[in-house]
Amino acid sequence: PRYVVPALADARLVAHRKQSEELLTEDATRDPLTGLWNRRSLELAIHAAKVGDCIAMLDLDHFKRVNDTFGHGEGDLVLSAFASFLGRRLRHMDIFGRLGGEEFVIIFTETQLRDTCEILCRLRQQWAETAPHGTTFSAGVATVGPVTPDAVSAGAAALSRADALMYRAKAAGRNVVWCEGADNTCEELL
Repeated sequence: PRYVVPALADARLVAHRKQSEELLTEDATRDPLTGLWNRRSLELAIHAAKVGDCIAMLDLDHFKRVNDTFGHGEGDLVLSAFASFLGRRLRHMDIFGRLGGEEFVIIFTETQLRDTCEILCRLRQQWAETAPHGTTFSAGVATVGPVTPDAVSAGAAALSRADALMYRAKAAGRNVVWCEGADNTCEELL
């Protein structure tokens, strides 16, 4: 009987430590606002991306206007709504998260570029129809190709190209998906 109390205390300590470790892992891998993968987790997934995957960079258009007009709390609600929107519509095999601010990354695993662009075009249209405060998003999409000598990884090179294409989409008027390898937007693709 006198050994039961220390054993219970040890069991509680072990359970508490395990719970603390799980919380630390969650904090290290997840964005606290959206619950999506954070930048650190995305960077690992991007470096692990394979030939045949596509990477999309998404940015909410005029997001600063939401924060300036309605406050940062409302901006946080828009970010959370967008994360939830993506979570309900993407496949379980796709990897997505918040890179930072109002930027999101999606890794479409084993998906052709045209299929990825069509998915994003539909998502863009659906979000524009239901988004809080009329927010829209612009996106750039690139294919993960073979590793080149000057690239950190094929995934990082694809993300860099997707980022440049996303800025091209913004320059084209925003609320646009721009796909690698073609001078087209959603309207021309579909």
